[in-house]
Amino acid sequence: MWNAELERDKLLHLEQRLKNHVFGQDEAVRAVTKAVRRSRTGVRNPTRPLASFLFAGPPAVGKTTLANALAIEFYESKDHLILFEMSDYDYKDFVSQLTESIIRNPRSVKAFTTLQSRIDGSGSVQKFTLAAFINSFAHRQKSSPRNATN
Repeated sequence: MWNAELERDKLLHLEQRLKNHVFGQDEAVRAVTKAVRRSRTGVRNPTRPLASFLFAGPPAVGKTTLANALAIEFYESKDHLILFEMSDYDYKDFVSQLTESIIRNPRSVKAFTTLQSRIDGSGSVQKFTLAAFINSFAHRQKSSPRNATN
């Protein structure tokens, strides 16, 4: 059950709790915390996700760790992290899995790893990956606006 005092405490201490998991990424932690706090003030479109982030960088700098920490500290369980290993999907499978994840688990953190596997020879992300995101989020808005709180 939702408790205003617990919510306030969670938001107040979120940055420090995330820093207990993620080291050396203070700017990213601060940006995530600020966005989550802003989204919880009620000044947002309820048909949109709480926030969207793009963490880019070399392997082992804390991108997935931060997503996992957010699931643990904000949603109180690592089960609220849905990880998509992008090298495992073709377009049709990815769109289906992402759309299903958005509808079934609206209150969760979705993370996409090995996105570099979807970069073509020219250095740009393959069209299907971008189209998959657009189609999945558009489908979510049409089919499930009441659950749009991830």
